[in-house]
Amino acid sequence: MLDLLNRDQVRPMRPIGLFDSGLGGLSVLRALEKRLPAADYLYFGDTARVPYGGRPPEEILRFTLEIGQWFSRRGCGMLLVACNTVSVLGLGPLADAIAPIPVYGMVDAVLAAALAAAAGGPTAVAGSGQSPGGQLPWEQLPAGQLPAEQLRPALLLGTEGTIRSGAYQRAFAQAAPGQPLYAQSCPDLVPLVERGELEGPAVERTLARYLDPWRDKGIRILILGCTHYPFLLPAIRRYVGDEVTVVDPAPRMADLAAAGLAADSGAGDGPVPASAPSPGGPTGSGAGDELAPASAPSPGGPTGSGVPDGPVGRREFFCSGDPLAFAELGGRLLGRRIESVGKVAQIAESR
Repeated sequence: MLDLLNRDQVRPMRPIGLFDSGLGGLSVLRALEKRLPAADYLYFGDTARVPYGGRPPEEILRFTLEIGQWFSRRGCGMLLVACNTVSVLGLGPLADAIAPIPVYGMVDAVLAAALAAAAGGPTAVAGSGQSPGGQLPWEQLPAGQLPAEQLRPALLLGTEGTIRSGAYQRAFAQAAPGQPLYAQSCPDLVPLVERGELEGPAVERTLARYLDPWRDKGIRILILGCTHYPFLLPAIRRYVGDEVTVVDPAPRMADLAAAGLAADSGAGDGPVPASAPSPGGPTGSGAGDELAPASAPSPGGPTGSGVPDGPVGRREFFCSGDPLAFAELGGRLLGRRIESVGKVAQIAESR
């Protein structure tokens, strides 16, 4: 159910859940807060097991299903997979496991944002979320959606798991035959962000190692295929220069969520007030959780967040690792203080 606030904004009556292997998904939360500031958000970062990129697919799938069941028990009305590796390796099984909760992954958002940049304008991508039968929306795209002559060479940066899956390569080949797309796995970028090392010599050396081999390819589009990477955006833009368009898919993910809310406004088993605790006990006290009270931004938008003026929903943060470390670095990445973070014990103990 949706609470209509004005003609441009809706307020979901259930919290929107989103998760990542660590802190990277906060880049998606940042975009969501600008697009849908009145929504309630429940964020989980699997900081005890980050990074996911080099792990076996079956292990990532196990983690994904554990996290999905936790969100299901919390009463979320929608789940956003703010992790590219999970989006390409575990989205279908996750959607099946927690149905009828709608699940959205990063593939559509990345594809839409990248093709729009390559074609030099806005591009609509058919479908959103997880479709019936386990088929992802980009697999439903008609061949030749964009004229190949309009497209420019692109380089996709991602984790080892994302690049090795070939999911984006197949998506681009189907949506835009002839699109020059190269792919580079970047296993050392996520640890930089998780340490809070966003600038400096180590960042520059790491970027050089991943980007220099592609200089002779005439790259004009650089696609950030991991939600951690937008936090390195200033360093990346300085390194590649003004002639390269750097694509951050997070705003497109926020658009998909907004469209999903509008399309699925009748879904669920009844309204849950947006300011109410999620099912499972008092605020921040689901089974197996060790929690301090969740933070609630003051009306008018969190300080320094870029959120528009107006009603602002509740934010709850959870992790599987050190809550204090999450709050400190997460607040730095979001540009505002995170008052409290809960630790999900049953996930923290599952390695």
